[in-house]
Amino acid sequence: MMSVAKKSFKAHFPKITFGSNISALLDALGESFERLRVFLGNVLTESNPSTAVDTLQEWYEQLGIKYDSSQSTENLQKVVSANYSNINLPTPDYISEKITTTFPNITIEETENYKETQCGSAQCGSAYCGSEKQFFYYIVSGSVDSEDQLSQLKALLKRIVPEHLVPIYNVTIEDDE
Repeated sequence: MMSVAKKSFKAHFPKITFGSNISALLDALGESFERLRVFLGNVLTESNPSTAVDTLQEWYEQLGIKYDSSQSTENLQKVVSANYSNINLPTPDYISEKITTTFPNITIEETENYKETQCGSAQCGSAYCGSEKQFFYYIVSGSVDSEDQLSQLKALLKRIVPEHLVPIYNVTIEDDE
């Protein structure tokens, strides 16, 4: 900061000499501006859910998503960013709440990797086989009373779950007949 100030002042005021007081003032101003730059950079970082670190829990709370501290920061950022950018889509907690209201023996769990996706493109036909984890599946497990209830469950899920998520059904039918 001091060298930049000296160069700019000398260009406009060639006869000014810098004493210790002016040098100290310029150093203090330079430090203050650096702190301001870092502060504003942090504000910008934390105001974006895909780059937030310190305010991730607040982002999850604001969007109504269950915070899982066992996941990596990168995965937490991906989940909150996806939910933030798709604000009109239902959250996993909302979907679970709606399903358990109608079908109390059913649980829904979002999964990063399903065992069938852990293969190469020659095996599963997927063009994308990178190391990046994706949230494309949800597992529906539990039991229903009849085949009709299973059909109702599937119809309800088709209405409220975003289409890019693929359901994996692990539901048993308990016929009383």
